[in-house]
Amino acid sequence: MFTRRAALISAAATALMLATPTFAAGDLKLPRQKVELVAPPFVHAHEQATTQGPKIVEFKLNIEEKKVVIDDKGTTFQAMTFNGSMPGPLMVVHEGDYVEVTLVNPATNTMPHNIDFHSATGALGGAELTLVNPGEQVVLRWKATRTGVFVYHCAPGGPMIPWHVVSGMNGAVMVLPRDGLNDGKGHALKYDKVYYPESELSDTAAFETALTDLFLGPDEGLGSVVVCVDVGIDVFLKLLEAREGGAAERLPLQDGKPYFDLIEP
Repeated sequence: MFTRRAALISAAATALMLATPTFAAGDLKLPRQKVELVAPPFVHAHEQATTQGPKIVEFKLNIEEKKVVIDDKGTTFQAMTFNGSMPGPLMVVHEGDYVEVTLVNPATNTMPHNIDFHSATGALGGAELTLVNPGEQVVLRWKATRTGVFVYHCAPGGPMIPWHVVSGMNGAVMVLPRDGLNDGKGHALKYDKVYYPESELSDTAAFETALTDLFLGPDEGLGSVVVCVDVGIDVFLKLLEAREGGAAERLPLQDGKPYFDLIEP
């Protein structure tokens, strides 16, 4: 006989299951690393190359709906953000690591949100598994199997997708090779500093605008970019979606490869 008491116990058990992250049987026995994300234009501390084995890298993204000032006249814009910044924080891992993201939609928000990782495979990059209403949170874990820089964004469905994306709900994941970057000939490439341009005008505005025009211009990306630096400064461009099938394929090609002209004064 199904009594009222049994119904209450069943409901409580269901609520507990929904509130507690659950994974497949025989959960991974890997070391964990908890990363505190930082707002653009900065990037959290990370190793460029690693001799350690794969690990589970934990991130937390808080969804924040808020008004932001977009000019010196005090004009405001109703934004939707990951961790309060536009774009959302850059997350850095190594190939073979597991990315575990806790997505929190506070009760103070008004809309449901989710997250679609272009670096993940299946379930719309996790979007179909992570839709959360205000006052809810969800944990998603996926394996970084491809190196490159990949976008993530909110994808609640239909015309809501572009609205949420252009309102600020986008960011990037950088998946590094375990032995670090190289020039394709076996020579290691290392960077001293890494910057992740934010949406607001800054010293990086001209560079960011040039890159935006390259990919989103009227000629569908067949444009040119001029980057001015002092003599002796190394420039390393990491293209968003820089992988087969990504935005890099929209660059002019020479011998089947994207090419840039180096113009010296």
